[in-house]
Amino acid sequence: MIYSSLLLAFLLGLPMLSFSQEQQKYLNGKELFSAGRYSLAMETFKELTNPEVPNGFNEYASFYYALSAYHGGQPFIARDMFLQIESRYYQWRKMDEVYLWLTKIYFELDDFSRALEISAKIVSDQVNKKVRNLEAAELKRMNDLDSLKMLMDRFPNDPILAERLVQRISEQPMAVREIGLMESLVNEFDLNRSVFNVPDYSNNEKKASYNIAVIMPFMYNSLSDTRSIMRNSLVTSLYEGMLLAVDELDIVGKPVNLFCYDTQRSEAKTGEILQNDELKSMDLIIGPLYPEPSRVVSEFSYDYNINMINPLSSNGEVMGNNPYSFLYKSSTETQAYSAANFSRKNFSNKTAIIIYEQNERDSVFANIYKEELEKDSFNIIWFKGLNETNSRQALDSITATYERDLFGKELDSLRAIENYPIKLKHKEHSYDPDEWYEESLVIAPDSVGHIMMVSGKALFAANSISAVAVRGDKIPLIGREEWLYHPSVGFGQMEQLGTYMVAPTFYNENSSKYRALKESVIKHFKLVPNQYHVIGFDLVLGVGELLHANGKYFQVGIRNDQIVKSRLLPDLRFGNKNDNQVVPIIMFKDSNLIRVDRLYNVFIK
Repeated sequence: MIYSSLLLAFLLGLPMLSFSQEQQKYLNGKELFSAGRYSLAMETFKELTNPEVPNGFNEYASFYYALSAYHGGQPFIARDMFLQIESRYYQWRKMDEVYLWLTKIYFELDDFSRALEISAKIVSDQVNKKVRNLEAAELKRMNDLDSLKMLMDRFPNDPILAERLVQRISEQPMAVREIGLMESLVNEFDLNRSVFNVPDYSNNEKKASYNIAVIMPFMYNSLSDTRSIMRNSLVTSLYEGMLLAVDELDIVGKPVNLFCYDTQRSEAKTGEILQNDELKSMDLIIGPLYPEPSRVVSEFSYDYNINMINPLSSNGEVMGNNPYSFLYKSSTETQAYSAANFSRKNFSNKTAIIIYEQNERDSVFANIYKEELEKDSFNIIWFKGLNETNSRQALDSITATYERDLFGKELDSLRAIENYPIKLKHKEHSYDPDEWYEESLVIAPDSVGHIMMVSGKALFAANSISAVAVRGDKIPLIGREEWLYHPSVGFGQMEQLGTYMVAPTFYNENSSKYRALKESVIKHFKLVPNQYHVIGFDLVLGVGELLHANGKYFQVGIRNDQIVKSRLLPDLRFGNKNDNQVVPIIMFKDSNLIRVDRLYNVFIK
């Protein structure tokens, strides 16, 4: 009997006690707990939990009371008892198991922050192993990136949390994937790069000069066709701008070499080009411009770890899942985030209308813009997709009116105002009394803080500007920089209305730097420069600077928010992303285009 009691005490982790009334209660409670009769077990254990009546079972009874509550479907009571144990018996040798159960409960209550805070108190290696497995399983339920990043900020040394955050970032489209943060966490916690598709820059090197492959549809075999030459002037202008940049870089001792390859807009021809061993030694690829060749080159870029950059596209899908792929322009997503940041800071009236053209690009922009504004308590009273057949009818809704009847003193006061637009209703009979009304806007004057028109087409631009002008209350209108290239859009009216434009490729044609480029283009190519000369010129200048500053994998230097000052276009800043994060917002002032995002201290997300 004595041996059995000793064995029982050992198994329970209890000191050797005589069979007392308290001990019997404790054992009864254990039997009820083992039988799954949790409510009765709680009643039995509760009698032994009073710390003012020491009985040798206080800690264990409290522990099993909490376990009974948990298994009985009462997690809050269980949590509170475990917290009492921590407060009352913080030196108890079983505290690590208390922390394990508290961690489990907080996870199940979706209080991830408190769960990680409690788990950090565990000392035992054995219990730590259990809690780490628990954490890994529970964090799989957390998908929200912002929540994971906030946790990472609070628990910066947690390797399991870091791995989960990297995993979630790696699952995002390239247009919004924070590659810089991924790279930082992978390096800090020595995570497997290949699992999360994080590039290895260990063979990065700085060189005296860099080789850049320009893979674009030059269409050399069609140069005898005038129409083909006209269609291909975009590519020619891009390349001419690049050549001028090469000369500039040579002057400052940062040489780059351009190697041209003609895709002829053909996937098959692009595949043939990539068989050339010379391409494997390139430090950077510019292009291609079209989807099929771009897909093939992206696979080549990924396989041979060569950076590539698209000079014109804002479509994040162009980057695919290739971490070596970049957009020179800001992506549609980045433009939407930037425009939303501008609107949050600039418009105190938080009522807005969002109209967008029904296509994939503009739908993506509109939905991101809407979601971002709603996070800041904006009220989107109208969210409408348009096409060419319904645009006029839909935009007429902005100027829609109704007849508001006028009576008594209000009528008298309005009639006293010279030329006030009140109207007399039609009378069925001459002896009917006069009835007066005014036409009032359905969307009340000054009730809307701004209108976002997400389309670059001339039809939508002209109609939206016309609608805002007709209203007469000067609702701020935000459009796209493409509006500048439509003859049907009046710049004077845009200035009068204070129209803003999202302008990722804005440059100032009145600047001395533009005049210098213009003179150079005329001198070398006998042409007046266009926007593609500017893009080609600034692109090669920018990447040339990045290559010489950081080596072949220039991204190793851009993740710290390094900014490359552009000659004409917006500065180049990638930050954690693979597209340019600088997105100007412009408007007319005194017949000149000016940037206003910097005036309002807008920070790009």
